[in-house]
Amino acid sequence: MIINLPWVNPIDTNKIPSNFDELVKESFEKFTVGTSESYTFEDKLMYLDNLRESYLRRENSYTSVKNLIRDRVTYELEEYGTLPSKEEILNIDFMEECYNAGFRPLRDKWDSYSKSRNDEIHKLILRIIKIVVEY
Repeated sequence: MIINLPWVNPIDTNKIPSNFDELVKESFEKFTVGTSESYTFEDKLMYLDNLRESYLRRENSYTSVKNLIRDRVTYELEEYGTLPSKEEILNIDFMEECYNAGFRPLRDKWDSYSKSRNDEIHKLILRIIKIVVEY
């Protein structure tokens, strides 16, 4: 798995660099350049949210929503033999489902065949979180 932290080279979880902690600190420092110290906690939360949302995700939001719509259409066709109406797709409940999908765990990023490999990657992600929180 590759972790793309902002302003540093991509980090391959199969070959973790010896200066990993320093790279995370450098990335966070560059992320916060020009921000007032009074916003440090907000910066930390934003950095970690960006890590979850952008730097770990395989798909962007557009592709994710497109896939949700595809899955909904497929379900309606298989279950009821009809296409959903435009109103059903633009329905607030379906939009909520799309929005919530953006906050689901990133299970698709882990090695599905290796519990020990997943544990190591999870520990690495937790290490990033710890570095940023303690900064």
